[in-house]
Amino acid sequence: HGPTPTPELEARMTKTGSAIYHAFELLQTAEQNIEEGQQQMNSKKLLQSASSNLAAGEAVLQKATQELADSTRSKTEITSSFLNSADPLGAPPEPPHSWGQIDSMERRASSKVKFLQSRSKELRSTLREAGVSLVSVASSDKVQTVGDSLNKKEEDALVDFVSTYESH
Repeated sequence: HGPTPTPELEARMTKTGSAIYHAFELLQTAEQNIEEGQQQMNSKKLLQSASSNLAAGEAVLQKATQELADSTRSKTEITSSFLNSADPLGAPPEPPHSWGQIDSMERRASSKVKFLQSRSKELRSTLREAGVSLVSVASSDKVQTVGDSLNKKEEDALVDFVSTYESH
């Protein structure tokens, strides 16, 4: 078996995993807003509400996309530090199982970003064609306070989740 990450790298990766998890949860919120907007658009009765939901979904999507980009950059730096710290003549380094889970969550979140960007663009276009004035994405301050109030609880849940795999 090869070397494992230092406790410092392990802690940084856990924190990065928490940030990716938080971004994924924000993406789920964005998806709910966009989906609700789509349903309102399809009903042909609540077009202005559809526009508001689209704006809210896009604001959350924008915040989640930024968080995910920052977390991905951090994850890459941590992984590089770990791999570069190994003895080139020794056994190859072995990242913990939890790092693979973080990679998987990052891939799922990246896919969801692309999917939601496409859905958002489609709904925006459909609303424009229907003659609905589109609400701007200026409500991102409201979104930030909602996301941040849950952040500590979500982070604790992820740390507990990751800890169960490290103890096995």
